[in-house]
Amino acid sequence: MKRILIFETEDLTANFLKEKLEQVGYETLIAKTSEQVIDIFKKDKVNLMILSDSLENVFLKLRDIKQKFNVPIIMILNSNQPEQLKKIDGLVKDVIFKTDFSIKAIILKVRKLI
Repeated sequence: MKRILIFETEDLTANFLKEKLEQVGYETLIAKTSEQVIDIFKKDKVNLMILSDSLENVFLKLRDIKQKFNVPIIMILNSNQPEQLKKIDGLVKDVIFKTDFSIKAIILKVRKLI
């Protein structure tokens, strides 16, 4: 079974993603801190990570995670401002904008990547 790490501090969003992804056959893990992400990667095989830009210092964390662990990342962004897109260039495999957020779109992107 493919395993997805959801790196999200908002319980509502994390639990929603967890429930919907598990309904379509994925195993999910939730991390709320960078330390939890690192612990999970050390203990478990993760096939994909989903995170949002609502995390504090998310772009620094993203770069660090990408350097340490070779895993595709889907990022949920609040906006499509060029400065934000430039910060994630080369670090994520796909982006979902909150204005286009739907579980169907996320599942399609997950299926495409793993």
